[in-house]
Amino acid sequence: MTRPLHLYEIPEALRRIDDEIAAAGGELSPELAERLDALDMNIADKFDAIAALIREREARSTAIWHEVDRLKQAAAAEDNAATRLKDYAVRSLTALGRDRVEGVRFKVAVHRNGRPAIRWAGLGPPPAGFVRTVETLDGQAAYDAYRENRLPDGFIAVIGKHLSIR
Repeated sequence: MTRPLHLYEIPEALRRIDDEIAAAGGELSPELAERLDALDMNIADKFDAIAALIREREARSTAIWHEVDRLKQAAAAEDNAATRLKDYAVRSLTALGRDRVEGVRFKVAVHRNGRPAIRWAGLGPPPAGFVRTVETLDGQAAYDAYRENRLPDGFIAVIGKHLSIR
């Protein structure tokens, strides 16, 4: 049997549990949940501390997603620049009547693509047999039917729970 934690040990115990959750890819294992359950502190203090950990994780997540967006934009700009430079090289070599040039570091060559790019340029929609249709669930229509108590058989509606922190 383990001894109860001293009051001053509780924040460190919570931090260790939080670190282990992070190390597990954000998963709260049953063992970690048991350790949270075993923390000997009043319920208000316990959930106040847990809410603080949640807010900290949410803030980090937001910062990371902003960085992901910034990096995606930077990657897209690099891809665009590389594509424009490739287009320039193809146009320039073609205008010079050359299909290859050998430099000190690189050999640059223009090749004919093996497959043409095909697009519809006619009036109206493409002919039958040349249109792909993808059917997906209309979640809004299903929700509207649920609200009107007319959801067809085969659907499952589950009302979950969520936590609010103010």
